[in-house]
Amino acid sequence: MGKEVASGGEAGFGQDPWVRLSGWVKDYLSGLTPVRLASHAAVILVAVLVLILSQMEMPQWEFARPEPPPSSAAEEPLPLISFWPNRGGSYLGAGDSLRREAVPFTIIPDRPREGIITYTVQAGDTLYGIASKFGLSVNTVKWANGLELCPNLLRVGQQLTILPVDGVSHTVEEGDTIASIAQRYKVKPEAIVNYEPNGLEDEDSPLTAGQVLIIPGGEKEELPNVFSGYAGEPGKPSKVGTGHFIWPIRGRIRILDWFGTKTIGGKPGGKPRKWPHKGIDIEAFLGTPVLAADSGLVTVAQIGGYNGGYGNYIIINHGNGFSTLYAHLSTVSVQRGDVVAQGQRIGTAGATGMVTGPHLHFEIRYNNKPRDPLCFLVVP
Repeated sequence: MGKEVASGGEAGFGQDPWVRLSGWVKDYLSGLTPVRLASHAAVILVAVLVLILSQMEMPQWEFARPEPPPSSAAEEPLPLISFWPNRGGSYLGAGDSLRREAVPFTIIPDRPREGIITYTVQAGDTLYGIASKFGLSVNTVKWANGLELCPNLLRVGQQLTILPVDGVSHTVEEGDTIASIAQRYKVKPEAIVNYEPNGLEDEDSPLTAGQVLIIPGGEKEELPNVFSGYAGEPGKPSKVGTGHFIWPIRGRIRILDWFGTKTIGGKPGGKPRKWPHKGIDIEAFLGTPVLAADSGLVTVAQIGGYNGGYGNYIIINHGNGFSTLYAHLSTVSVQRGDVVAQGQRIGTAGATGMVTGPHLHFEIRYNNKPRDPLCFLVVP
């Protein structure tokens, strides 16, 4: 029995340790498959890497914390903090800290203008463009600057009054009351009182002559079409005009059609014109005397023919860039080359050419370009 134990038997405790170890290794290796061998090798490799890294000296990382600002009695407003990504794609780069950002825009309350201002007309300006620039209607600009009779004439350097709101301005006269002013401009009295820049407490507030009030929403009367013509004596004949134009018909004058209209009679739905009206049509009975609007030289005295719709007509050159035209005449009293005086009779009104009835077609031209006669005629 002792011999069997000595030979190793089942337990093998009596053998040399190295002999037993070598036996175990042989048995272990003989039982390994390729898959098991690869997995064990991986485990051993990881263990070796861990052992190596544990012996290395790791760098010391330090994170800076921004110092708080010193406290003061008057606290500074909280800074605007940016949480937007930086150019590197991260929210806060190395060494970055929360920082004050510039505000990308400023919100300014839209406060309405309260005072009246003056605008200087620039080259290329139009009445519509100026009105749009200040957010006003064309009528508001026209009414504030007395352009009712001549809305088409603006001069570079001309000073225009610009109201703060749509409506009209009124210069107080003796006897004016808030109620009477309101009635005149078709608004309620409270519209004038409630407009703070007017400085009124109620409808009974006293008014001072010369005081300027703004009437929000106010309207002026429609453009009148009746005027008083020249009633004086003719001046002296001259090739050069005075630069001032009188009405070419005496007494009561009624406008039938305005400058620039695109329909005959200027009414919506009327018969279209081939081109905008180049002058004004003045009511006149057949044979009504026609006067020279200013002194000058007769360059055209046409009798007979259609003449582009003018019929019998006269043109006077006033020697200063201006000329005037008188059309649809029944008779012509001057000849080409005559020098005439302002107010001198040159013919009579009629219905020649393209007309729907007797009247005088009157034009004022500057450098041969038609202008609105109402911009130049003397209005008593």
